[in-house]
Amino acid sequence: MTPVPPELVDCVFGKLDKALDRITLSTCTRVCQTWHRLALPHLFSAITIQYSASSERRDSPFVPKSIHGLHLLLEKYPFLGPCVQKVDVRVKSTALGDEGLIQWDEPASVSVFHAMTNLRHININGSHFFVWGTMPISVRQAMYNSFRLPSVTCLTLEAMHIADSNFTEFFSVIGDCVALETLDISFVDFPSRPDLTQRRRATTRSHRPQLRSLSMIVFPMVMAVLLEFLLDHADLRKLESLRLKSSKLDSSTLHTVFDQTIDKLDYLDIGFIDFSEGLEDMDLSRKLRSVALALSLPAERQCVSQLEALETLFAQTLNSGDRRIEEITLKFYSSRHDLMDFNNTLWCSLAEALRTAAIGLAATLKKVNLIFVIWSSQIPEEFIQAANTCFQYLHERQLLHVNCLA
Repeated sequence: MTPVPPELVDCVFGKLDKALDRITLSTCTRVCQTWHRLALPHLFSAITIQYSASSERRDSPFVPKSIHGLHLLLEKYPFLGPCVQKVDVRVKSTALGDEGLIQWDEPASVSVFHAMTNLRHININGSHFFVWGTMPISVRQAMYNSFRLPSVTCLTLEAMHIADSNFTEFFSVIGDCVALETLDISFVDFPSRPDLTQRRRATTRSHRPQLRSLSMIVFPMVMAVLLEFLLDHADLRKLESLRLKSSKLDSSTLHTVFDQTIDKLDYLDIGFIDFSEGLEDMDLSRKLRSVALALSLPAERQCVSQLEALETLFAQTLNSGDRRIEEITLKFYSSRHDLMDFNNTLWCSLAEALRTAAIGLAATLKKVNLIFVIWSSQIPEEFIQAANTCFQYLHERQLLHVNCLA
């Protein structure tokens, strides 16, 4: 039998790694000693560490999600540490106040994070009950050191409370992640507005993270604080993708963000915005290919003003030069009662806004998505009929796609 060259085997394992086929890779580690050593780095290129208040995952050294088991594995195979490129840290607490019961395995945790010297993507997913400050200092510092690795380009933070005393400590570390390109923050909260004057960045832009993708889904106060912090501690001039979602976005802060980011943006997704507050004079990027806006359907008069402002926004954008927008998505959130009040006046305002955009973008526009998210188990038939007949101009050009989600 002619042996398969190790380079070819490693290439095949690399394909399985990209396809996220962990089961096959795990099987390959048991074929022979050579395959075992070649497959392990691919099997552990992405790992999950789960901390829990229960003892259900303690403590078999053969369970990959067990921090103690992972510690033993990295002691046995030291070459695996630098092979880990993505770590998903999940902190699972089941009730308010049980953070003190979470089993952190401090020595094992610190050892594991120190061993992962080539991380590219760090994902920390807490729960709405998890308070960041309850994590042991040694584990916190080990994670901060991982944040600062020059190889880390992507950071995802989800579902955690950060106390005022920890805010500057936590986010100043993000300001030190000079290689960071992608930042995704969702459902992160803190009890009050922290004082940002204690850490004003004096370094040049070249020593700040140069973000290419920024996504934040948080409450309004948190959004305002984080945007203020990032404007001072990160370079946003190279942003290509910007996604901001909150129950209400402050127009003055958004203007400041757009002034810094608009030249490079390719994708923009923002909501919820009151367009009557002055954003209608915003000039969308000449490079922008996809625009997604989320709006709520409030009282009739306010809704009319928002839709008229939206029409002005498109007109202002189109009059300022050649554009490359290929796709427009408008997502409306409404109760069934508000939806029934969405009368002909509102339909005409929305239709005119989109008609203005479609005419001005005739050379590039390929798709207009209208998505109505309705808090009801049943979508009114008359609403669907109106949605399918109102936008004749878009229908004739096969641009319109209407979705109703109950």
